[in-house]
Amino acid sequence: MQFRSIRTKFLASILPVVLIGFLVFFGVSYMMSSSMLDENAETIGKGVGKQAGVEIQRVFDTNEVHLEVLSREEAILHGDNAAKIAKMQEVKQNTQVFSNISYIDATGNGIDVDGNEFNRADRDYFKRAIQTQKTVVSEPVISSITGKVIVVISVPVKENCAAVGVVTGTIGLSNFDDTLAAMATYKTGQLVVLDETGIVIIHPKEPEQIGKLDFSKEVSSVRISPSLVEAFKNVIDKNEPAVAHYERESGEKMTGILVPIQLDSRRWVVMSEASDSEILAAAHHLLLILTGLTVLMLIVITAIIFFISHSFADGIQRIVRVCEVLNSGDLREIKKTIDR
Repeated sequence: MQFRSIRTKFLASILPVVLIGFLVFFGVSYMMSSSMLDENAETIGKGVGKQAGVEIQRVFDTNEVHLEVLSREEAILHGDNAAKIAKMQEVKQNTQVFSNISYIDATGNGIDVDGNEFNRADRDYFKRAIQTQKTVVSEPVISSITGKVIVVISVPVKENCAAVGVVTGTIGLSNFDDTLAAMATYKTGQLVVLDETGIVIIHPKEPEQIGKLDFSKEVSSVRISPSLVEAFKNVIDKNEPAVAHYERESGEKMTGILVPIQLDSRRWVVMSEASDSEILAAAHHLLLILTGLTVLMLIVITAIIFFISHSFADGIQRIVRVCEVLNSGDLREIKKTIDR
């Protein structure tokens, strides 16, 4: 396309260069800010996941100590059932974490803090505590009494270097709901805890997914992204945090950070997640600002070019008119009309 106007030629030659320069600059700025926000979200997610892991581990470690002290009490070692119940009630009242405490003898017969008698000889946590003479944290199970997910801490009762029984403390995992919900750093963020098999055991926002949602496979109660499944497996295999970028079934893009927790022989995983739209909200806001600045700068530059080209064009047009007059053979004296 040919332009006859000098102003138009100036604009056509300079504006594209300026526009491309601004687009490159703003594009690089947006990409850098998005990358920084994404890295910041990952750092925050890992920090929150580790903090949640430390809090959960602290609760378990603290209450393991309470049970270890209980296992050495005279009432537990040699007292009758009434003495055992009284001592267990005292511990339960002081800790305010255990939903139940019980004593089980070496044959599996036991009594809990409320005086209920039972037999736990077939329970894995009981058998392992007796055999290894070490504290055992059970896998999460559904309580037959409350219907909620619980974990049983089993501490062997030793006498003369032999296990003569076990004291157990039951912790309801719903106790952690408020703590984890308060740790979420984004409005769309949430923390979820999985056991080593991938089953969700703590989910403050969607408790109906507990025991159903499985991160070890793509299809369970809901469909899970392959990248999230792979991230979970990496955490279990390597015992290191992992990051996953994925989409929910609704199409919402998410970022999840998975952090391992070690509880004696158990390894759990805390997942902190938030939507990409919220994480990158600041970058999107920056993009809008940069777009507005680009339009404003183009208007200003266009006005400047138009003013400058107008000044140039007037002078050139005067010269052209004089040349035309001379070319026509008119050599009469012409008064100066061009300022130097």
